[in-house]
Amino acid sequence: MKRPIATMISSALFGSSLLLSSAASAEFTGNVGVTSNYLWRGMTQTDNMPAVSGGLDAEMGGLSFGTWVSNVSWTDTDGYEVDFYAAYGGDIGAVSYSVGAIYYMYPVGDGEDDFTEVNASLGFGPVTANVAYTVSKEADTDFENDLYYSLGAEFEVSSGLTLSGLVGYYDFDDPSSDDQTNYQLALAKDLGDFGGVTFAFDDTDADDSDALLTVSWSKSFDL
Repeated sequence: MKRPIATMISSALFGSSLLLSSAASAEFTGNVGVTSNYLWRGMTQTDNMPAVSGGLDAEMGGLSFGTWVSNVSWTDTDGYEVDFYAAYGGDIGAVSYSVGAIYYMYPVGDGEDDFTEVNASLGFGPVTANVAYTVSKEADTDFENDLYYSLGAEFEVSSGLTLSGLVGYYDFDDPSSDDQTNYQLALAKDLGDFGGVTFAFDDTDADDSDALLTVSWSKSFDL
């Protein structure tokens, strides 16, 4: 049923005031990073070359959203990636949860590589399980239902030093694509005002894949 115009205007103004109030209380942060090789689910996105990245994030209670940019090539084809994402999360007792969506966009080049995922995660103690589902894929709309599962754990070895591990499985909807398992072991050191550095070992079970060692630096800052 359609509402009267006056009611719609009143609701819109009330909603805008709430949005402005929430925006005023939001926490805004930025981040920059450099890595020797941009890996995503065990696969290089930069032809085993370095990447420079940066992002902006906002958080309002359990709601967070932001954008992140990185180069994905040193050529003029699909030269960079822009991600837009939003999520809602919180805690229920000892269990943490999050649901969200992310849009991966590649503005440069002739390829049709943009795609969108929805995701959900549950955490308990140091362990987190995650699942991501592809809801749209510009390159091939006939095979959009990819699923990616991962299980990870993170432990503080000593003050400022964290050891983490992850196993992921990519279940591709396209029958011509081989499903893939990836593994990661990483050691991260918090450098305080100088950001943090991470050393990681990644591998997959793909036939043409080699184990990769990467080093990355990143820093977050309040805005």
